[in-house]
Amino acid sequence: MSSPHPRHRYQWTRFWCPSTGTYSLESGYLLNPMASYSRYVQRDVVPFSSIADVPCLALLGEAGSGKSTSLADERSRVRAGAGSARVIDVDLKAYGDMGRLERALFEGEAYRSWLDGDDLLHLFLDTLDECTIQEPFAASVLLEHLRRLSPEQRARLRLRIACRTTAWPTQFDAQFPELWGKDGFGRYELLPLREGDVADAARTEGLDSPRFLAEVARLEAQPLASRPITLRFLLLAFQRHQALPATRAEAFLQGTRLLAEEPSDSRRDARVAGTLRAEERVAVAARIAALLVLCRRSLVAPAALAMDGPSIESLERAAIEGGAEPAGHQRVTVARGCRGGAGERLVHRSRPGQGLRAPVVWRVPGGPSSPCEPSAGCDAPSPGRG
Repeated sequence: MSSPHPRHRYQWTRFWCPSTGTYSLESGYLLNPMASYSRYVQRDVVPFSSIADVPCLALLGEAGSGKSTSLADERSRVRAGAGSARVIDVDLKAYGDMGRLERALFEGEAYRSWLDGDDLLHLFLDTLDECTIQEPFAASVLLEHLRRLSPEQRARLRLRIACRTTAWPTQFDAQFPELWGKDGFGRYELLPLREGDVADAARTEGLDSPRFLAEVARLEAQPLASRPITLRFLLLAFQRHQALPATRAEAFLQGTRLLAEEPSDSRRDARVAGTLRAEERVAVAARIAALLVLCRRSLVAPAALAMDGPSIESLERAAIEGGAEPAGHQRVTVARGCRGGAGERLVHRSRPGQGLRAPVVWRVPGGPSSPCEPSAGCDAPSPGRG
């Protein structure tokens, strides 16, 4: 089924910054690193071409920031000029069995012949964060195979791994510098778009680019426009109405609904997009967002990713489960006791006339007298702290 959303491939130059580096924004957009004055304020910001020779790269970023697209662009560039070099690319989210992944990665003809040769191998691993194999196990197996390589073989390997920042295995940060040396490993974050990139996207979609940018500025929605996944829904809203919604809150709500209506192509192809209607997804997302704000957390940590124990920045899944949310003329119940295994759902639908396992009006675990239960991974603000 074709999507009504903008699907052009924009001719953007994306920029990266070391995880330990700094970068500057201007009204929510990335301050253009190509400007003459930027060398004084954007010293850590580089295009991919500047880091392409680093043997081992972690390419990190938020969901929907464009990591997979950037990885695909680099893969195409390498293939176009590879010469005798070999290229292997693996989309990790397609693998739920470690044995099958090992066979695809390390037992194929391309990899085995590379081991005995003297040419380069470019190994692209995408969507590590979406791999349904338990992440610590998958990371350990990958490290085991990399340790088996001789120093000469590792010198002929160019490894690129794309992953959401919050799901990056910390053991890689310790082990990769040992395998490739301090200068042979780089951990880089994909940065937001520049204002010029957003203008180019609007023009590519046949829109009035200056008017679109003015509408974005009116809503102070530059932080939304500077990220590809949220820029998409702003472009669609403008396409439909030649204007953006009257308020920033309404723009975000409309965008959330649009995103909920459109699961990613890969999830749809893999038949893991789920059965919830868009308004039900929005209802659950609203709960999670409210809990993150009230509990002063920045991310949700499923059990499968909590390899280093609870984080002071993460909201444990147990704090989300239980109760129900209104979703149109129905109610969506957030299931209790779900684990993070592949195929298990966090939520299920409850139709009119069916009993709910918890009241319609939900509350944070801990009861009406306590906004949040610390043992559930959430510390409620005390009086006077906002």
